Amino acid sequence: MELIVGSDEIFSFESKGFVELPGIFTEKELTRLKDSIESTLEKRYDASKEKFYRFKPKEWYLKSRDLFRDSSDIRRVLLNGKLGKVSAQLIHQRPLRLAADQWLFGGEPLPFRNNLMKSFPFQGTLMGAIICLGGDNSISQDKEEGAPSLFFSKEPGHVVLFKGGLPLDFAEDYTPPACCNYLTIVIAKQKSIYTLQENDPCTHHLKNLGFGFGDRLNDVEHPYLIR
Repeated sequence: MELIVGSDEIFSFESKGFVELPGIFTEKELTRLKDSIESTLEKRYDASKEKFYRFKPKEWYLKSRDLFRDSSDIRRVLLNGKLGKVSAQLIHQRPLRLAADQWLFGGEPLPFRNNLMKSFPFQGTLMGAIICLGGDNSISQDKEEGAPSLFFSKEPGHVVLFKGGLPLDFAEDYTPPACCNYLTIVIAKQKSIYTLQENDPCTHHLKNLGFGFGDRLNDVEHPYLIR
């Protein structure tokens, strides 16, 4: 079924810079995404999900960038066309690239600064999407809930889409709600460039794939969400 964003949602995105949408992913797709993320993190952290949820690896943020590169299931869910179609309807632009993903622990401080453009190392960032993955009911959450933020829904499966330059509504070292975990998606235009971003702890990450600052993102390492 063709995904159509309503006029109210488009108006909210254009006027406020963000919109929260349910239904982009089915319950089956959300479960597949969450399970695949957890299995990928188990390999990267070399620890069971029970252990890393409870004790949080010290360098968790550094090891949680671009999970789609290590999992064909994550890649399939993100690139099945639905997120791309919704994003294109909101931003009125295509093609759109998957520039990066970043998994976020609920209840842990974030290194985000100012806005999405100043938190990731890309020239050409158009917008972001933060997918609420819900929590793990088998793991007790002993931290206080984070302060409210329009960027972090507490409804599993809901996606908050926002403009790349929209100012973040939280201070430095903000802690998102402990009840949920999240996957941030960075969406960029076709001709985007890898740049130094000192705010991003993972700014040198792409050098492991042979990129240098000033290189264009390519179709292999940064596939299209929609053409």
